[in-house]
Amino acid sequence: RFLVYYALRKADLVTSMAPHMTERLIKRGYAAADRIITLPFGVDTEVFNLTRRTRSHGNQPAMVVSTRRPDYGMDVDTFVEAIPYVRNNFPGLRFLIAGEGPRRQYLYELAAKLGLNDCVEFRGEIDYENMPDLLGTADVFVSTSPSDGNNISLNEAMACGAFPVATDIPANRAWIEGGKNGLLYPCRDVEKLAGCIIEALRHPEWREDVMQGNWDIIRSRASWSHNMLEMMAHYDLLVRLI
Repeated sequence: RFLVYYALRKADLVTSMAPHMTERLIKRGYAAADRIITLPFGVDTEVFNLTRRTRSHGNQPAMVVSTRRPDYGMDVDTFVEAIPYVRNNFPGLRFLIAGEGPRRQYLYELAAKLGLNDCVEFRGEIDYENMPDLLGTADVFVSTSPSDGNNISLNEAMACGAFPVATDIPANRAWIEGGKNGLLYPCRDVEKLAGCIIEALRHPEWREDVMQGNWDIIRSRASWSHNMLEMMAHYDLLVRLI
């Protein structure tokens, strides 16, 4: 904490990825509000966008996707544990878990223990250029992380038209209004997560309806090219002042 305080107090400009991080910086006394820029990194909207959508939300069988890394801090366990509840309501449903990490083997064994081998696919690491195509086939995107700065994987999924279901944390509330353009659930609550996925799957017309609005949110607030131009302008001003 001392090193963070020392470094940020010396900085002429501090960049923060999200409003809740900015609030924390100010509350801790790390930096004055007038020296902080709140700006998410964003996603490449030339790559992640609705043109990647290759199926309608009413198409069957539906697919639920997680691209959060199978790591100790991402809580993908909760997603796997929620699958039996969801599958009981939607036979034929497909689930896909992407990414490599130290918990992947454990999750694979957990899925086998729960009898999910016939409906869960562990895809492994997805190349950046292939991620938009994957998200373009997803009906529901699930983000289980109990902590985030700016949730870029969520931004990518929303841009590609996947319906978002995510943990009820500040990082996700910045993008999702629960019950309107997505659903939020309490961290590590298996049954609540299952309930949110079921609710989303029961309403394909809702999932279809929110796609354009979610894309507009990403295009206006989370465009990599736009946000980097804004960042460059701040750097330019800082250099001129020096």
